[in-house]
Amino acid sequence: MFCYRGGWTLILCYSVEEAAEYIENLKICERKKPEEVLQGREQWKQKQQQQNAGPSSRPQNLDRQKQKQAFEAAVKFLCSIRSVTQADAKRLLGAFGTLKNIAQANKDDLSVTPGLGPIKAQSVYTFFRTPMKT
Repeated sequence: MFCYRGGWTLILCYSVEEAAEYIENLKICERKKPEEVLQGREQWKQKQQQQNAGPSSRPQNLDRQKQKQAFEAAVKFLCSIRSVTQADAKRLLGAFGTLKNIAQANKDDLSVTPGLGPIKAQSVYTFFRTPMKT
């Protein structure tokens, strides 16, 4: 609220190194016009896209992106189960491979997943066996 009233911009950083990087970039762009900064950013983006989108690597990149998105969606879905954290969800997917395998697993298989334990295993087991309410 203080920054808003003062007309300041607050930049949050997770480390001193990240803060230093922001300060360096702001100092470099200090005397440039906004158009020049945006134009430089667009050129950098185009260069990155050209490097990443070679003729043979493009389909693989798309597949990887889709796999990553599916994995993230599965983690988010599993985190909707009571007491299941992101780390738990990733461990479950690592151990069982798919949501289908997790859904079909019994309590014993779930409870031996590292870091899960009997209580979370029971939550996951119950979640997949509770009928959906309409």
